[in-house]
Amino acid sequence: KSGEIEYELIHNHYFFNLLPPLLRDNYSHWWNRSKSTIDFRLIKNPREVQSCKAEYRFFMSKGVLQEMETDRRVMNYSGLVWKAIIGIMKRIEDPNHIMILTNSTELNEGEHTITVELPRMALHFEVDQTFRIKSKQFRGMKVANHQKFGTLIGLSQGLLLDAVDDTNNTRRILLMPHGTLSISSSLSEEYIRRQHQRVIIDTTLLKTPEYFTFEVDPRLKRLTAGQGV
Repeated sequence: KSGEIEYELIHNHYFFNLLPPLLRDNYSHWWNRSKSTIDFRLIKNPREVQSCKAEYRFFMSKGVLQEMETDRRVMNYSGLVWKAIIGIMKRIEDPNHIMILTNSTELNEGEHTITVELPRMALHFEVDQTFRIKSKQFRGMKVANHQKFGTLIGLSQGLLLDAVDDTNNTRRILLMPHGTLSISSSLSEEYIRRQHQRVIIDTTLLKTPEYFTFEVDPRLKRLTAGQGV
């Protein structure tokens, strides 16, 4: 109870497959029966409702999950947009640590912004109207449409960025997660035919620094160490 308002703690297993793991596992969920809302509070002492303010709130009547500080909405976790973005961004980060928000409740409401956040790496991206995923940290760069660049064949991870306005792809940056390496025991026919092993970077537990950056030489197909290497 907080003042005159009574809250009921909801176990997070009720939100399995309904909420992004970041919001499901790192927050306690408090149902305000009188207002038909659910408050998301960072887990400290889950019994102390007044110990921290709600960072997110689900409005049951609207079906909207809102970030309270910015008024942005969390994208539909089971929606096609979420799945499409995760399918790309999992090359650099574990899907359990990715958050996708929008400033609009509906994607057809004129101008809207979709933001992709990778909190562990402190990386942020914006998705424009043509579904280009632009980097905020690396200005003028976006996620490349084609992720192959002629080297590190067999490596499953690594997010390739190219210049937004450079059709010749003369500048490319590779973001590589820093995790434990392993070799997959299940090889596809393509890898067997080309005699390449499939190398996987475990992004469940990242090391420090969380990622490395490399400049890609498109002519020589080689990498030059950048930030954090």
